[in-house]
Amino acid sequence: MHLKGRGQQPDGFDERLRASLLYPERFVVGFAPGHRFEANDNVAFADVDGEKYLIRVNCEFFEQLKAARIGSGSELTYAYQSEREDWIQVMALAGLGICFMPAFSPMVPGLVTRPIVEPEITRQVSLVTVAGRPHSPAVASFVKAVKSFSWSGGQAA
Repeated sequence: MHLKGRGQQPDGFDERLRASLLYPERFVVGFAPGHRFEANDNVAFADVDGEKYLIRVNCEFFEQLKAARIGSGSELTYAYQSEREDWIQVMALAGLGICFMPAFSPMVPGLVTRPIVEPEITRQVSLVTVAGRPHSPAVASFVKAVKSFSWSGGQAA
């Protein structure tokens, strides 16, 4: 099973926008060094049973992550939530729980991560512009550069 959002984000894009897919990005679980997950190459949702969960309040994939966890039969204790992703990561690094995040998110030094599997959760990273609107020279240059870049390395292992 593989879960991802409709279109390029969980709820799709408004019809007034034009999205160009750049690359898929896997979600990972973040935790402190020495955690039991450190010995694994990846972490299945069934494996998170009993963990303390540090919630990233603005996570656009919260419902998909919750559905995958419930589908696996795992129970989590909601330990803390914050809009500050760096605070969540620091708490995970301190051993206060685990967190879920996109693999290419800026990470605090020392935080250990493993890809989430069974099911794998991915998001589609896209370049989004307003449909039908002409681009300024600066935006046109940016769009051209982004579209010409080889994003093939974007998939996190």
